[in-house]
Amino acid sequence: TFVGIYQNMNIGAVLKQLREIKGWSQLEVAAKLKTKQNNISSHELGYRKVNEPTLKKYAAVYGVIPVLIIWMATDEKDVPKSKLHIYQKLKPLIDALVQEVLSK
Repeated sequence: TFVGIYQNMNIGAVLKQLREIKGWSQLEVAAKLKTKQNNISSHELGYRKVNEPTLKKYAAVYGVIPVLIIWMATDEKDVPKSKLHIYQKLKPLIDALVQEVLSK
């Protein structure tokens, strides 16, 4: 399941980063998502996990695709050891592209 695969990733920190890049408050994001500010806070702090439908809603509000949020939340501990060398080569390249996309 989505939550099972990504439950240890810090998606909340990425959601906060995206919100701050946009210059929005939690209250503004809550209004866009038609939810309460405390739900945004709980997601960002990791107190409440983000399920797949909710991740898609956040992605739409921030103007990105869900996999971008997942990529940004991924670190070496999330990658199988057999694939770690590939991840380490790709991460700087993809991160540079992500920053370029987010800065526009």
